[in-house]
Amino acid sequence: MSLFFAAMVGMGYLIAPIMLVWGWTRWTLRRDELGPPFFLSFIGFMLSTASGILAVSTIVYAFVIRAFPFYDPMLLRIYAWGCLLSASGIVLGFAGVSKPNALRWHAPLAGLGMLAFWIVAAAGELRLTEAIYKSGGSSPVCFAIFDSIFGPITSLSWKPNI
Repeated sequence: MSLFFAAMVGMGYLIAPIMLVWGWTRWTLRRDELGPPFFLSFIGFMLSTASGILAVSTIVYAFVIRAFPFYDPMLLRIYAWGCLLSASGIVLGFAGVSKPNALRWHAPLAGLGMLAFWIVAAAGELRLTEAIYKSGGSSPVCFAIFDSIFGPITSLSWKPNI
């Protein structure tokens, strides 16, 4: 379990920023490689970048304006949007892998890294090991994130079983 979590932290905090910076650098140097799969990779890379911008702006907001309490409905919605943006980036990134282009592997890897970041951030909402043992393998935070996508969430809508 701890090895998996360490891999997720590495992907979220190391791979994602490296792929985003390297991808933007590579795209500015090789803009002449345009084609139908390139646009899919580029759109996927843009969605992964939007997920990264959302992550950075959320961290800045939490430090400068106000910190988020545990299970804050706004924070759970931010987690949901970050997961959706990065998952969309993964899908479109893999759709653009078919032909060589400037962002061929950067788009899906940046999306995977950002999705790992959001999963690790959401896991920080409660003690992960206790949640896994007591909930049978799935964290209540995951249910709250998906609930925030499909409907309003309040602090009384569910209780973690800690």
